[in-house]
Amino acid sequence: MEFSQQRFNESDELARTITKYLYEDMAPTWTLIENPNKFGVDYIAYEHGKLVAYIECELSNNGFTDKGIYKYDSIRLLPRKNHFLDGFDTGNRKLEEVPIYLVTVAKNKKGIVVYDMKSMRDNSTMVSSLNTVPYKSEPVLETMYSLPVKFCSTFTMQN
Repeated sequence: MEFSQQRFNESDELARTITKYLYEDMAPTWTLIENPNKFGVDYIAYEHGKLVAYIECELSNNGFTDKGIYKYDSIRLLPRKNHFLDGFDTGNRKLEEVPIYLVTVAKNKKGIVVYDMKSMRDNSTMVSSLNTVPYKSEPVLETMYSLPVKFCSTFTMQN
């Protein structure tokens, strides 16, 4: 499977849109600004002009039920996002000392899981699994951080 810019744009846009709606409801005093670095963290959050958080968004194709319930007892951090654990953005750019949140959105838009990188760093275990990875012809053995969902916030969206 080859990289599809259109598929990336569609999934990235959906995750960003749902994340923005979530934070408008959850933190109405925050202003989310799209990061000008398209390869960096997705949003930079401010409250009354002060930096309060960074927010990374992703779309889950199979982690949720049709009703938006997260299906697993833990959530995994994709290895390509490990740099956030140490407070770095892409390109090894050190981020300011504010929380970094990761928001996972169900493809059907009915479920959301949110956690912060400090919780992932402090409460996760390392797991290895054979995964089908986009753009690879064979499954790949990946080792990644796995955080119990009790350290996450989960949401289901009403129609």
